[in-house]
Amino acid sequence: MTGWAEAQAAAERGEFLPAYLVSGKEPYLLFRSRQKLLHAFQKCGATIWKFDATSTADDVLGELSSLSLFAEQRLVIWEDCPVFRQGSSASDREKLLTWLENAGDGSASLLLCTEKANRNMRLYKRIAARGAAIEHAALSRYNLGDPARDGAYGIVLNHLKEHDHSIQSGAFRELRLRCETDLWSVVSELDRLMAYVGSRREIQRQDVELLVSYSKSDVLFDLIDAVGRRDLPGAMELLGQLLRSGSSPLGVLAMLSRNVSQVRAAKDAVGAGTRWLPGKDYRFFQRETAPSLGQAAPGSDLRKLHPFAAFKAFQRSERFTLQELDALLERLADLDLAVKSTAAEPARGLQMLLLAQLLKPARGNP
Repeated sequence: MTGWAEAQAAAERGEFLPAYLVSGKEPYLLFRSRQKLLHAFQKCGATIWKFDATSTADDVLGELSSLSLFAEQRLVIWEDCPVFRQGSSASDREKLLTWLENAGDGSASLLLCTEKANRNMRLYKRIAARGAAIEHAALSRYNLGDPARDGAYGIVLNHLKEHDHSIQSGAFRELRLRCETDLWSVVSELDRLMAYVGSRREIQRQDVELLVSYSKSDVLFDLIDAVGRRDLPGAMELLGQLLRSGSSPLGVLAMLSRNVSQVRAAKDAVGAGTRWLPGKDYRFFQRETAPSLGQAAPGSDLRKLHPFAAFKAFQRSERFTLQELDALLERLADLDLAVKSTAAEPARGLQMLLLAQLLKPARGNP
């Protein structure tokens, strides 16, 4: 099995493997791995052919097996490759396996890109044996205060080093708190920060605080927290921030409904016996709550969320009674129906919803 870094270095020297596989759930890392390999082939004058998820193994193999008039190196890329998906064509996998067994002249290479690849699959094992495979796991947005424990930290440092810049650890933490989860957002903000600090080279926390706004997701979570605190002015201001940032009122309505449903699910899970205590931190959630959630509420949708998102749902559930959550969900559903079936204006409807929810005295079961 050839390591990915070794395979990339070999490609830079014009030494190519029959097959490469890039998989994972972090789009930026998938793109980087694919592009570095692609550039190595282009540097050697290779011809590049691309296929998408609608293609079949016959389409791809037809190009791999065709004769080249000028005997140039070829790279055939199958993006969003469907052969690794559950229920995909076994025939397509067998055809690829057969090609791999006989791919020996080195004139053509195959690059498969997919979100998820089962390592136990024969095709995966064969690619790893005859070529190179790399998998990029999804990164957690949050850390426990130590950048070294954050999967994005090394990637950020390397990106900055390529441009002769660095970042303070406090600035990195602030950046991760303000950006969306994906690395595309982080790297995009890093490029803006580097342009801002210029010859100073080091990115400091005050630079991040000045240039990087909190993500729309954070504003939405703050909105839910404001509703839980019964803070009407704060909730109205946060709703205004979302709408002024360009968020669609219908999108805000959908996100609110989804997140309030998660808080309601956390409330249900506690009622079913999931271990959770008010004021507890993420470590408690990891040690006590998450394991007990699987036992007390095995069918809960919270188990499908990122662990930190589930943790925040449990935290927010402390601010609401069941009656308040049910009333809020009912109002959200009524507004959604009114917007979709009449000419109701969604932004105005959201404002009236907050007024109705927050001006009504809190009561009901905890």
